[in-house]
Amino acid sequence: MLLLPSTTAIGRACKCRPRVSFQPRPAKPTVLATPETIETVELPAVLKPRVGTGSQGVRLIRERSQLAGLAPEAWLLQECLQHPEVGVVAFLGRATGAFHSACHQFLGARAGFTPTLHGPWRVFRDPAIETQAEQLARGLPLFGTFFLQLLADARSRWLITDVNPRPALRISAAIGADFAVANLADFWGEPTDRMLQPIVGEHFLSHEPPDHQLSAMGDRSEPAPARR
Repeated sequence: MLLLPSTTAIGRACKCRPRVSFQPRPAKPTVLATPETIETVELPAVLKPRVGTGSQGVRLIRERSQLAGLAPEAWLLQECLQHPEVGVVAFLGRATGAFHSACHQFLGARAGFTPTLHGPWRVFRDPAIETQAEQLARGLPLFGTFFLQLLADARSRWLITDVNPRPALRISAAIGADFAVANLADFWGEPTDRMLQPIVGEHFLSHEPPDHQLSAMGDRSEPAPARR
């Protein structure tokens, strides 16, 4: 069982409003979809269920008529941020305090707000995004491996929208950064250096069905790079 700090503590650590998803310093606050806010919120806006996962039930609202009949206690309205979404898989060592992270960007087709699990991914480093992730991890603290999602606002600032206390897809494992395995090793008190090789430059990887094996993009007849 994984126990997390309260949403108030998370809000203090990432300087954001505590809720199911987290957005630091929003240009417009996240609000309940009450009749009053429906009349004043700037459109387009994003409608999210207060309880949910994997972007299920998230809708883009362009007309106020789309909000008719909603139960206010079940929904949130949020500023419409800009795609592409960037995910950050991050790790904070329980004993060593070492921090590692990798940015992921899905390059394939999306089904609404939700990307498919299969297709091309870009894996890279971004100091500004990784600084946010490290500040959040150390501020809580949030040990082991976790996953953040970020979108940009109208001023091109990266904002954290979701904090997931779990590993994401093992995309970067193909290039020597296996955050899921490192999480288990760290929990058992084992060293993690070999599992979290530094990522240099950018890499384009493919996560393909049906066996979910990672391979370098290109001819699928070629063998996948060996995992370290």
